[in-house]
This record gives sequence, structure tokens and C-alpha cells, in this order.
Amino acid sequence: MDDRSTPEDAAAEIAGWADRLERRADGTRFDPDRVRVFASCDSTQGFARDLGIGAIVTTGRQLAGRGSRGRSWLDDRGLGVAVSLVLDAVPADQACIASSVAVVDALDRVLQAAGTPGEPRSRIGLKFPNDLLDRATGRKFGGILVEVLDGVAVVGIGLNLGRRTWPADVPATSLEEMLEATPPERIDVIEALVTSLDAAWSLDAATLDARYVDRHALVGSEIEVETAGGSSPAGRVVGTLLGLAPRTGLRLRTVEGEISIPVGTARIVGWPIDAPPAGSA
Repeated sequence: MDDRSTPEDAAAEIAGWADRLERRADGTRFDPDRVRVFASCDSTQGFARDLGIGAIVTTGRQLAGRGSRGRSWLDDRGLGVAVSLVLDAVPADQACIASSVAVVDALDRVLQAAGTPGEPRSRIGLKFPNDLLDRATGRKFGGILVEVLDGVAVVGIGLNLGRRTWPADVPATSLEEMLEATPPERIDVIEALVTSLDAAWSLDAATLDARYVDRHALVGSEIEVETAGGSSPAGRVVGTLLGLAPRTGLRLRTVEGEISIPVGTARIVGWPIDAPPAGSA
């Protein structure tokens, strides 16, 4: 199924979201008075920025979400999570790492509460810098957009929860496909994201980095990295990912030998799809 059954079904699903999120925000760094829930919208990111620090903006259906580097997200057809949350600004690398760790923690907690066996939880992996992958297939099921500007950090999170038909050229999946079972309720996931982000914003750099590296999906796999110069030649580099330090760089073994690519100039653009990445569960 590629859509909610009727507009009435969709409206009924989100009817209580605002009340639940206001209660969840109470006692955190988020503001219950800055919670907004839209039936549909193009993107939650702009609305959240306008509301300021403490805002939580989500929607029953995001029509035109956007990712990093100006890339667009597909209409989620009311089957995914789209939420933007605004926090006090921290350095951009800290914000990206903390947000990634928070999303993984939130999904772990929701699936554990639902009694989901450990194996599907272990399939949730990160891909530098801001994507979520199914470790078993390499397919993407979520992304994070962090925009730090003018003293605020706007964290946009998009997650594919419900099963749908994907375009042939989009290597995507959903939590329902990964679990082979009904996914958690969307509001349960959004609530968990609120508390996980609140907690992650208080963690020290060393703890965040270790947890990020532990959940990175592609160490040991052959990847293709797009570089923008710096200490490495601009262009594309293919090699085995030997390791990464999320604030420093990626370490690859190529046919010419080992190289390091600084994080500010690197983007992973190729990795194993529909074959378990090295080190996967």
C-alpha cells in the first residue's frame, strides 16, 4: 500500500499528536508552546526555524522534504516520520553526530519497547555523515538534515516506516520491510526522538563519537567517496573503508595505499546495495 486509506484516516491518526508532544516536551529543552502538527506540508524545516529554539514541528504527510546539499526527499505518502526540532546551537560537527546518535537510540528504544527481537534492531546502521541504512541490504531508510545558523540548530529527521513501492533508481527501504512486521506507530517514534535529542545534546564529544563509530554500517566495505579537495585530490576515490573519526576523516585502503580524507571534503556516494556490508549483523 502506498498511501493512507482516506483523508479521514490520516486526520484521525494525527489528532492527538500535538497533545502527546506537548506532554513529552515538558521538562526537556523543548517548549510545549512551540509544538506544531500539520496535516501536510512541503517541509517542516522552515516552520521550525521560524518558531525558534524549543520548537517541534511535524506533519502527517511531508510533500517535498529536503536533505543535505540541496537534495530532495520523496513525498512520504503519510507512511513515514518527518519532524524538525530546534535546539541551541553547538558546533556543526557536534550537532550532526549528536543527532545521528539520538535517532539510532530512539529507534532502538521504540523497537525494544514493542518487543522487537534484537536482530532487526542490530540492522539499523549509520552512513557518514547523516544517513540511516539497513545493515543487511545497504538500503537507505532515513536521513538527517542539520542546519546550524544564527545561534540555533534545526534538526530535520526523515524516516521511512511503512512499506511502499520505491522507484527503481532509489535504493530505499522502510522499517516495515526490515522488520517484516508492522512498524511502530509514528507518534511513538517522534516522542522517542524528542527525548533522545534532549539527552544527546548533553553528551560529551568522546561519548558521542564512540557511539557513532559503533553504529556506522560500512567499515570493512568497499565504498566510493566524492571528495572536494583538501589534502586529497578532488574527484572520486574507491577503496575499503578501514575506519572513521566522525570529526576528522575517513581512512581508506586504495590500490595506491592507505589515504585519509578529511570529513569536511568527503561524501560517501557508493556502497554495497542488496549485499550485506562487511561487518553487518
